[in-house]
Amino acid sequence: NWKAVTRYALSRGFTKQTLWSFRIGYSNEFGWSRRLIIPSFSADGELNYLTGRSIDPENTFRYKNLSAPRNSLVFNELDINWASPLLIAEGPLDLVKVDMNKTCLLGSTLNKNSLLFEKIVENNTPVILVLDKDAVSKAIKIASELQEYSVQVKLNFPDGDNDLNDLDKDRIEQIISSAQQYDYRFKLKLK
Repeated sequence: NWKAVTRYALSRGFTKQTLWSFRIGYSNEFGWSRRLIIPSFSADGELNYLTGRSIDPENTFRYKNLSAPRNSLVFNELDINWASPLLIAEGPLDLVKVDMNKTCLLGSTLNKNSLLFEKIVENNTPVILVLDKDAVSKAIKIASELQEYSVQVKLNFPDGDNDLNDLDKDRIEQIISSAQQYDYRFKLKLK
């Protein structure tokens, strides 16, 4: 089981180093077996979320998540430096090949009442938002709401129907470095 999970992880762009840095796991427990398990830890190092990605392509139930209120946690806050620009993507797998301060939404929305939103505003953390192309309107909403609190936001999107994790590391770095400052003109261009 662990060998199959490791092979799957390596096929998704993990390296031995990122397997350790993401604290990747596996389980033989019913419902969690044959899943790449990605945990999340609070700023205090407490486990606050867990997601399991099925390694079997025929499994239509791709993700299994611990039931937790997503608004009350920041994915892997333990690793975040609030004083540095923060890349925000949709899910944990989107972060695998990213070599910078990062977290994810565990979806494609960011609520003003969420802990992540509050921490960004409280620390005036510059944000680089990279969501999938099908979430352009959601990205605009997030950027607009953060901008209301004078947070600097840059936006970009992966090519075509790709997730960030589908791209090679060089292309991901290009997407991040070419993210554009969000302002009214950029909003009009996206619409």
